[in-house]
Amino acid sequence: MEINKRMKFHTLIMRELQEYRGSLVMTPIYFGGALILVMLIAVLFAGRLAVIGQGALGVLVGEDARSINFEITIDEDSSGGQELYIDRIDPDESGLPAQELTIIESPAEVPEEAWNFNQEWSFSAPSPESRGDADDVEGDSLNPVLGGFHNVFCLIMFLVTINYLLGCLYTDRKDRSILFWKSMPVSETEEVLAKLAVASLVVPTIYLGVSLITQILETYIAMVLVWRMDGSATELVLSRVQFVPLIIDQLSGMVVWVLFTVPAYAWFMLSSAAAKRSPFLLAVAIPIGLVLAERLLFGSTYVLSTIGNHLPHKIDGDDASSLGLYDFGPVWSRLDYLGMVLGFAVAAMFLAGAVWLRRHRFET
Repeated sequence: MEINKRMKFHTLIMRELQEYRGSLVMTPIYFGGALILVMLIAVLFAGRLAVIGQGALGVLVGEDARSINFEITIDEDSSGGQELYIDRIDPDESGLPAQELTIIESPAEVPEEAWNFNQEWSFSAPSPESRGDADDVEGDSLNPVLGGFHNVFCLIMFLVTINYLLGCLYTDRKDRSILFWKSMPVSETEEVLAKLAVASLVVPTIYLGVSLITQILETYIAMVLVWRMDGSATELVLSRVQFVPLIIDQLSGMVVWVLFTVPAYAWFMLSSAAAKRSPFLLAVAIPIGLVLAERLLFGSTYVLSTIGNHLPHKIDGDDASSLGLYDFGPVWSRLDYLGMVLGFAVAAMFLAGAVWLRRHRFET
């Protein structure tokens, strides 16, 4: 009996994946393929980008940074006015020592000779020694760059999932194919839970897998690109990607994503089951009405902040208590576990309402 239930649930999930194969399965593959194609095109045209590439590599490693000297001259004309001349001087041609810039706190401390502006000022890019060891600088890590690509995958996944949930309980009522599915030995509760499992578990797993594969391939294509531009691929790319923390951060971020989006996903399913014309309009209008009503009546924004905690948004170091788009993964000690549990309770009510409507509403 238990095996039959598992097989039935598995069949329901496979049915959803087959019916929505284009959006749920193929979309991340298409997007990842597009990113890889762009990288491959960059490799093919790396020869034409050699000059730009060498300059970019010089900025990355802090090498070949030349000083830029300017000669600033202020002359007084016959009318008592002043004319300003700024000339760039090549340091190899000037033969003059570079001047150091001194910050003066008060005019009284300015020596008389300091008012002579006919001198040179040298501006140089920071050397590798002044920047310190590259391994100790957080900005030298390429993990945040790869994390940015992963965040784009997450945003696409969120939009695709919303579209799926808003139509999963509405479309078959609209075309009346619900009558066929009601003739099958499957309960409404199993149908609703299977659709939620697809949105909350199966789809994140697919997108996470495709995202990680894409990031790994992009890393190695970037190594080829740097190599074709006569750079050190190992030093500039591979040594700056920490694959184990990258995988752990993105996997843990996806777990937080699953835990915090359950009430939002359940609401979209309830809207899909209740809507007669437009599930999207129903799903958006009611929350906006609640937010405006609270704002006008009480002057507070608790409803807005609660909704925002269960929708993806950019997370910085000081705001890591809820669902977000992370650069280095979630901070587990800062998560709002009470809000997460309350979200589960709200999601259970939304799902119960979706099951009831699924059982008693046959047409739009």
